[in-house]
Amino acid sequence: MKILIADDTPAGRMVLSSMLRKESHTVLIAEDGSEAVDVFKREQPEIVIMDIMMPVMDGYEATRHIKKLSGQRFVPVIFLTAMSDEEALVTCVKYGGDDFLAKPYNPVILKAKLDALNRIRELHAVIKLQNEDLTRYRDRLDREQELAGQILTNILHAGSIYLPNLKYRLSPANIMNGDLLFVARRPTGTLHVMLGDITGHGLSSAICAMPAAEVFYDMTTTGYPIGEIAATINQKLKRVLPVTLFCAACLLEVDHTSGRLTVWNGGLPDVLVWSPREGIRHRFASQHLPLGIVNPDFFNASIAVDDLRADDRIYLYTDGLIEATNREGAMFGQDRLEHCLRPTDSPDEVFDAIQESLSKFCGSKAQEDDIGLVELPYDLNPSYPKCPSEVPPPRNLFPTKCHFDVEFTREELGRGDLLATLTPILDSLHLLPPHKEAVSVILKELLDNALDHGVLGLDSSLKNDSEGFAAYYESRQKALAELEEGWIKIRLAQGPSGVGRTLTVRVEDSGPGFDYQRHPPDVTGNIGYCGRGIPLIRSLSKDLTYSGCGNIAEAAYAW
Repeated sequence: MKILIADDTPAGRMVLSSMLRKESHTVLIAEDGSEAVDVFKREQPEIVIMDIMMPVMDGYEATRHIKKLSGQRFVPVIFLTAMSDEEALVTCVKYGGDDFLAKPYNPVILKAKLDALNRIRELHAVIKLQNEDLTRYRDRLDREQELAGQILTNILHAGSIYLPNLKYRLSPANIMNGDLLFVARRPTGTLHVMLGDITGHGLSSAICAMPAAEVFYDMTTTGYPIGEIAATINQKLKRVLPVTLFCAACLLEVDHTSGRLTVWNGGLPDVLVWSPREGIRHRFASQHLPLGIVNPDFFNASIAVDDLRADDRIYLYTDGLIEATNREGAMFGQDRLEHCLRPTDSPDEVFDAIQESLSKFCGSKAQEDDIGLVELPYDLNPSYPKCPSEVPPPRNLFPTKCHFDVEFTREELGRGDLLATLTPILDSLHLLPPHKEAVSVILKELLDNALDHGVLGLDSSLKNDSEGFAAYYESRQKALAELEEGWIKIRLAQGPSGVGRTLTVRVEDSGPGFDYQRHPPDVTGNIGYCGRGIPLIRSLSKDLTYSGCGNIAEAAYAW
């Protein structure tokens, strides 16, 4: 090793130099503290042996300069002293001393101290290199996670998450968020929302959200209901995720044409339906296990339904919200959340009030779990789409005439949403977005009427209040399960009409027919839970006719 001796006595320097050279060390000499600093700058020795009482600059001050010059490099300093009182030794440590060598010098003790300090110096050098490697790794990981976060945000938020009336907060406990929020519309304009909480947080949880996003957006835009979407996401997550990862999730379907809220809740806290006048007026508790746990054969896709009112707001949140803690370890809790959801004359301030209450409670305490909160206002009487004729279709895109015939048998009627099966046909017609949405609404309402009132014989007047609304859909599910025979036939025919084109939608069912004439001509003033479908079809169509015993409906959509 290269060792610097700083001592103002020639005898002391000679004795120490002789001992060190016998051990094959390279010796550097300084006669005072100032010279010791200069030699250290020039030669960069590994260890310094420093006398305390020296002219020009004493050993304390010289050691302070040397420690500052060494930077992150560990350079041990051994003080030479004849003092043994505690105060003197404390002063040596205060100024950066790492060990002591008492006069007169013992070569055995000197060698032992040098060997020990050299091991510490080498260990310090190894730790320094490891820290540098960790710092580079951490910087690279941060950059990669930031880039991955941007990519995931673009993928996961590919739908309608930026709706002007949708408020949400997704606060990650780490760089990446394990809470996910998907929002998209079905072809009919019905809104789908999914809030999920994947086990843990960070990069692994965020990456696991990608297969769920792919299924959600593909199936929603194709037209599938939330029960089938939940079942498919569960199947995919069960197949691709390790057993330690799963996704507590809630899926909502908000249908503005019927005023129906449909909920599938698997493992998230209660979904709250809130009214400014009543406060929390309905809860949807979790009735299912989280996604990715149950084998597909045993998955329960059953849903819960409720009617919505014009001023209702729907609140979804992950357990990270109610389990957020302050510095004393207390949790925010359900009671504090619901205190913010009391009746109020300022409904637009509720979401901010929840966040303010949470922030005040937690203070600057870092949270161990991601926090997700969503507020979705509901308007029972939205502006229905009218026949959009201002956007002409591209020329030479369609055949002169075409038609498609589809028949749903008893087995197919019981499998789920019929519109999703017809979405590929609608896609093949190359309808522009506003036309496709209007046609999808027409087709959905005709299919619902044919199935519910024609084949199943249900009476919409059951939906006269909130309890009847839920009972209606329970009866529907029971009737579908017990259906022994029945069919629905659909014909979609498209052709030129004047300067534009007309798509005729014909739906026939095997039922005895129903009284379509008792429905009002429009939806103006209708705040009930039924009687909205036929007036909505008439508002979108050029013409709507019924034939047979009321079991054949034909709507003409023109543009």
